Amino acid sequence: DVSWNTIRRDSAEALGEALRYNKALKTLILAQNAFCDLASQQLGDSLAINDTLTHLDLSYNAVPAPAAMVLANAFKTNFTLTHLELAGNTIGKRGAESLLAAVRRGQTTDRFLQVGFSNCDVDTPTPGLFDPIEPTGSYSLLMTTPYARMVAAELLRLAKTRVGANFKSVTMRTNENPR
Repeated sequence: DVSWNTIRRDSAEALGEALRYNKALKTLILAQNAFCDLASQQLGDSLAINDTLTHLDLSYNAVPAPAAMVLANAFKTNFTLTHLELAGNTIGKRGAESLLAAVRRGQTTDRFLQVGFSNCDVDTPTPGLFDPIEPTGSYSLLMTTPYARMVAAELLRLAKTRVGANFKSVTMRTNENPR
């Protein structure tokens, strides 16, 4: 339990990266820190390959919709995490939809998933974020962020599995500020 320790920015990102290599920790309580977007995305990215953590509490950490989407996406490959607590975060409508879809997709007779998002802002529309139900559009993705990598992977998956889905063009740029 490392809640209420003002873990934020570089320290929060390092903790998220360390979770990737965790082989013993089963419960991690990070409530009431200041993880915000990128560190929460990093946690989600690490959860995708972590195979020991069963309970993660990110309550009141200013987790926004893109990070909630990355966390939800982790349930596709993480089969050990059964409880994710996100109470009091600003996950928005798209983040809540992603989490509910992850629970619906990941629930089995052997695995009961529990995602808590009481006191979350789930009604606020999140325009401009990736919508896996209606992915049509143009995306400019900076591949250094877990959210962008998640969107790119999901677009590739959809192009491969959804009838009629394809790419009209793909442009890669070497600079971080596309024109």
